Amino acid sequence: MLRNVVRGIQRDVLTIADAVIAFVYSLTKNDRKTSGGETIILKEGDAFRRRLTQPGAGTDFYDLIAPKFNRLAIFDDRMPHAVERVDGSMDPIEGRFVLHGHISESGPIVSGALTPATINAAVQNTMSVLVADIAAGPERYHGPVVLRFTVLQSGDVADAVILVDRVARGDDMEKGAEAVAAQVLTGLMKLSFPPAPASSQVTLPVIIGGSLPWMRQ
Repeated sequence: MLRNVVRGIQRDVLTIADAVIAFVYSLTKNDRKTSGGETIILKEGDAFRRRLTQPGAGTDFYDLIAPKFNRLAIFDDRMPHAVERVDGSMDPIEGRFVLHGHISESGPIVSGALTPATINAAVQNTMSVLVADIAAGPERYHGPVVLRFTVLQSGDVADAVILVDRVARGDDMEKGAEAVAAQVLTGLMKLSFPPAPASSQVTLPVIIGGSLPWMRQ
């Protein structure tokens, strides 16, 4: 089992370096004549610290997602993951049949009076400096944050919320990462956009410890 997990991790490392989200969509028959094929995802956190006072094995350390028909699994691409070996019939129809891939970063999604280019111009300088300062700290924070907010006709930011917070610490400690997204949100609220005849709704991805392709343009 562990050997299969390690092999799966090694195989994926070269292909997901620039991705954030992984997906597995199963078309596997529910009444197949095989077993196995589950997606293996190692659980978050420090397994050593969680198990100081009690023993653990198997699913104490990882989750198994069975390949049921029409099941879509979506998870953080940085989480170590693999696939359990399929045993039984050699008929491909009876095996594990899935569509899987990786979702990479893109620019902000904008609806309303402002264009994505206008949003980019206002966001790039301020947010890039803030993200660089956070990543440069001793904790080595890294991971994606996704924000949604409204740009009013005046250019002010309103109704800002955090949609996704997958920031982790690079020093293997578990405390403190939850404050990073709030810091990014605070920085966003200070931005000022050009006045427009109507408001705009924006969904903005931000990467800590790296930069999005659209931010490098």
